[in-house]
Amino acid sequence: MRKLALLGIVVAAALLAGCSTYKPATSSGPGYSEMQIDSNVYRVSFRGDGATKPDQADEMALLRCAELMAEKGFPFFVIQSGQAFASTHNYTTPIQVKAKDSKATVTGGQSYAINTPSVIKTVVGLIERPAAGIAYNTQQIVSSLGPKYRK
Repeated sequence: MRKLALLGIVVAAALLAGCSTYKPATSSGPGYSEMQIDSNVYRVSFRGDGATKPDQADEMALLRCAELMAEKGFPFFVIQSGQAFASTHNYTTPIQVKAKDSKATVTGGQSYAINTPSVIKTVVGLIERPAAGIAYNTQQIVSSLGPKYRK
């Protein structure tokens, strides 16, 4: 029973952490970052946490691309290249030993594999929608994905 309670706590903590991954990344934590490559070309990276699903990571990277393009004054953008991958990290719960009436109870020591998805997109900002190909409308992406991930 204690194992189930502990697992519930770990899962709940991971899910709560997942609610706050749409933010600027810290040095090794989840979140987004960007780098300017040319006057209208940027590389946007997003790293999720253990509660982030791959499709959510892709949407959060797309949202950051749109926000960045809006900040830079580009009403449209195209994705020049993109890649998605996941890293697996192992987490082992702490081991605790409690002694009472010459009996020892050991809890913890369970290991869990935690997958963290990452997405990298290189985007090109555009002033006008191109006649051919797929171009994203910056404001449409911000309006549709922003409320879903900015909390």
